[in-house]
Amino acid sequence: MSGPTGADMFEPVGHLGLRANCAKAWFGWPCDEKIEKLRSDFALATDAELKKKIASELQLRAVEYVPYWPAAQLYLVRAVRGNVDGIVKAAVPAYWNIAKK
Repeated sequence: MSGPTGADMFEPVGHLGLRANCAKAWFGWPCDEKIEKLRSDFALATDAELKKKIASELQLRAVEYVPYWPAAQLYLVRAVRGNVDGIVKAAVPAYWNIAKK
């Protein structure tokens, strides 16, 4: 099973389920000009307070229009040996080579 992570859905510009641009949207092809305008306004805003205001308006509109309905929640499960430490807890899987050369 795969799908977007929390980091993918963190902000309205990249949030797949929030897209309401008709045939280009995710499952169900929601069409809502107001959501799309707010997403665009958010992307173009440079002021943090303005982004916050737009995000609040967008959340309210999404509750009114409901462009998607979450069907499940996925938890990343990790297992490591007891003698392994220093594992980074992140919203997305993070891998790097820590082997000594």
